[in-house]
Amino acid sequence: GFNYGLSGAQDLVTYFFVNEECKKKGKSSPIVISFDLDGLNNPIGDKSNYIYNSEYPPVKELLGSSYRNIFKFPFLKYSGYFEMYTKYYINDKLNLTRFTSKGASIERIETSKEFFNELISRELKSKRVFSNEPKLVDEFSELFKSNPNRKFIIVIAPYHKSFFDGFTNIQDAELYLASLKKNSNVTVLDFGKIDFPDEYFFDTRHLNLKGAIVFNR
Repeated sequence: GFNYGLSGAQDLVTYFFVNEECKKKGKSSPIVISFDLDGLNNPIGDKSNYIYNSEYPPVKELLGSSYRNIFKFPFLKYSGYFEMYTKYYINDKLNLTRFTSKGASIERIETSKEFFNELISRELKSKRVFSNEPKLVDEFSELFKSNPNRKFIIVIAPYHKSFFDGFTNIQDAELYLASLKKNSNVTVLDFGKIDFPDEYFFDTRHLNLKGAIVFNR
């Protein structure tokens, strides 16, 4: 899958899912991985996403210090999370502002020109930095090497051009992507600087549904 649609979940979670996919015997279909230009990072986002399967050792490891012993007990482990699950359920069913399909969750709305200009202004004032978590670099490297039968397609989706204006070390991101290409089973498709109009973006780092349809085609 391209993206599991878990808000706030970064590359540690991506590694978990890709590793689980690679455990499946007899599968050879390509695996598409979304890569963010801030680098490989550890945040997992909302831990309520993982409580369903918290008894599975790799999920327990993924939760790390967020794991609680109460997660061992059916029903009780959801205590304090019912409002969150209700919100997710209603949002998924109504889809008033989002389009949701097969794990993708994409904003339908087009951001107003005034607010988008404000987002651009904030982006221009920020200092964007590429930084990899070394442990994740090693884990992904080993994953690619130990699964020569799988094709890994690394995709950098389009960013708004203002995203790059405050980027302090984009060359480091480019060097890392170049290193990935040395793996015979890894292909890197970098669409980060594709020239899309403002109306295709929800914010400076994410396409809206209109932009996503054009990009996917």
